[in-house]
Amino acid sequence: MAAFAVPFCASAFGITVPSIVKLLKYELFLSKKVKDGLASLQAELKSMHAFLGDVSSLAPDLQLGPQVKLQADEVSDLSHSIGTCLHSFVVRIESSKDVGKLVINHEIDTYIDDTRIKVKELRERHGPYPSRSSLESTCTQKLDPRILAKYKRESNPVGIAGAIADLTNMLSKDNHAMISIVGMGGIGNTTLAQAVYDKMKGDFDCGAFVPIGQRAGPEKVLKDIFDGLHMEIYGKEPKQLQLANQLQESLVHKRCLIVVDDIWDKETWTLIENVFEDSAGSKIITTTRNRKFAEEFGGIYEMKPLCTDDSRKLLRTKAKVKGHDTEFDILSDKILRKCVGVPMAITVIGSFLAKKQRSEWNREYDSIGFDEHEEDSAFEVITKVMRYSYIDLPYPTRNCFLYLSMFPKDHWIDKNMLIWRWVAEGLVPDELFETGGSYLNELIDRSMLQWAVSPRDVGQGGCRVHSLIFDLIRDLSSSQEQNFSTVLGMMQESTTRTRPTHRLAIHGTILGQNQNTSLNVGEVKSFYASTCTGAGSSFPPLQNFVELRVLDLQDCDLSVKEHLEDLKSKCLEYVGLLRTPVAELPDKIGHLKLLQTLDVTSTGISKLPPFVDELVTLRCLRAGTGTSMMGRVEKLTSLEELWLHSADKSPDFAVGLRKLSKMRVLVIHFEEIDNDMQETLVESLHELKKLRALQVWSDAEEKVRVGCWEGSVPSRQLRQLLLFGVILPRRMP
Repeated sequence: MAAFAVPFCASAFGITVPSIVKLLKYELFLSKKVKDGLASLQAELKSMHAFLGDVSSLAPDLQLGPQVKLQADEVSDLSHSIGTCLHSFVVRIESSKDVGKLVINHEIDTYIDDTRIKVKELRERHGPYPSRSSLESTCTQKLDPRILAKYKRESNPVGIAGAIADLTNMLSKDNHAMISIVGMGGIGNTTLAQAVYDKMKGDFDCGAFVPIGQRAGPEKVLKDIFDGLHMEIYGKEPKQLQLANQLQESLVHKRCLIVVDDIWDKETWTLIENVFEDSAGSKIITTTRNRKFAEEFGGIYEMKPLCTDDSRKLLRTKAKVKGHDTEFDILSDKILRKCVGVPMAITVIGSFLAKKQRSEWNREYDSIGFDEHEEDSAFEVITKVMRYSYIDLPYPTRNCFLYLSMFPKDHWIDKNMLIWRWVAEGLVPDELFETGGSYLNELIDRSMLQWAVSPRDVGQGGCRVHSLIFDLIRDLSSSQEQNFSTVLGMMQESTTRTRPTHRLAIHGTILGQNQNTSLNVGEVKSFYASTCTGAGSSFPPLQNFVELRVLDLQDCDLSVKEHLEDLKSKCLEYVGLLRTPVAELPDKIGHLKLLQTLDVTSTGISKLPPFVDELVTLRCLRAGTGTSMMGRVEKLTSLEELWLHSADKSPDFAVGLRKLSKMRVLVIHFEEIDNDMQETLVESLHELKKLRALQVWSDAEEKVRVGCWEGSVPSRQLRQLLLFGVILPRRMP
């Protein structure tokens, strides 16, 4: 129904609800009565969101009364239901092709009337929404005991010079082939390991820094070591023994420096020790929280809390205090007494203070809830600091923060794909990628996320969630109050729920164990499955996800095509199949009128079907090695990000590219590229005025010399340029 869509400025009407924003874009389709009804409904939703924002921003030591908690639960569920239903009307309008206009308007009008009745009944049960001050006055002072004693870890950017020298000295001795850095989470184990690795790696033939985490199996550990060493694995899907033998044979005459970060089990230590036992002169650094196991496999370096001077230096750095400041010195003494040398607590509270005006510091310190007359443990300190950092986030950013609960622990998260998920879910009110990017930067600036490049591709930016903060996210998102997400396949898995499931994630599950069949997924907006294997007999049937907006299957070994054939949701805006085998995309994907993101990287799909160029709402398309596009790229004028292999096989690709004026990220590969195509490509690139990242790969026998770029660049906005098999002219601006 593109013919009915007209430009609409949401800010002019104060609209903050994405589903209403989308509906009002179809102004010519909607009757005046419906538009007036939507305006009234959006005012009610703004009141709902303001109330929910006040509830979620209460200090962590305040406990809601039972009646207010019940009211908040009902308001949250009704708000979610309204957003879901309004989004379904958007899908109906897009699919109507001017048929059934009166019917759809009548149904929307009837729904608005029914919703008014539900809102009235809710108000009669609970009264008006209480103000922030009223909420605070009726809360009881109580800290949730489940959260205490869980958060233990953060990086340590200062105060480790002596530790680096000590550990370097230990590794220089012949009697230490393996040394384990042992300490509680947040004390700086990983930071020290990284610093020593950076200092010493030049003295070795090869090196790798390999983070593994709690649930890493032996095959994954070995593959991660191969990736870290940039070594190729031979054979089709080799098993553990074959991988170990390959690695041993490759390293037998090499001195290697290997860091294996965050080991949790004895079996991993044994595996690493056996693999590297014949690699003469190699050194291995591990980090762990388990001293008992570490002592069995070599030397120990035990991390200690920061001394007072280093703690103050770290706090000063994070709070961005320069020069002598008496007021800061007085406040820092109180903070450091509570942080007891734990870098995580110091880093988070320092970053928190850096966001505040100097005149607000003492008030903000008092609001965190530290008790000057009690000796809190380091765990309690970290909990209070991180919870307060969460409630201090702007309301839209809080939901984006909680969305990280969907991913496995210690998972590297692609920055762009995370933002596209947020947009598809409706967590970015204006649907702009740049707005989502500002939310991500906000989280990084507040030390609630860590920037990290891809372990597979240095050209890709992303992030990781520190384990302590991840625990906080998981606890908040699964709580009855938030009811944000449900995660299965982990230690805390549970399928018993009294409220609707809004987001569902399944991690590392062997399907067919009948653990997921009881789930009601009718209101699920995001479904994420990672490393699921098996026949899929207990995998929630995709036909039951009728309101699904985000479908993300990563590294899943199951009958995906059969599942995709069962898709009933027409609301999908994001379909990701990264490293999930599927021979071809089913035709149903071509019927998704709202689809904005499609990722088929490393799926085994050889050709994108012709219907892909009809997905005119696509904003991000990723098709990696081995996948070519047979359709015409110039039709996809909404594209902002494109990853395409064998671009030379796509009809008139170089010519059509110039029509993609919204393009910001372009990663393209050519098998063959002649002079005419080079010139056309460069001309088209010059038309992409918003281009910020460009990667060009060429597999041609001779390196491509792009002489027509001399004296110019594709875009003044360009921030990243990576060329492989391509030679630029000597003179560039």
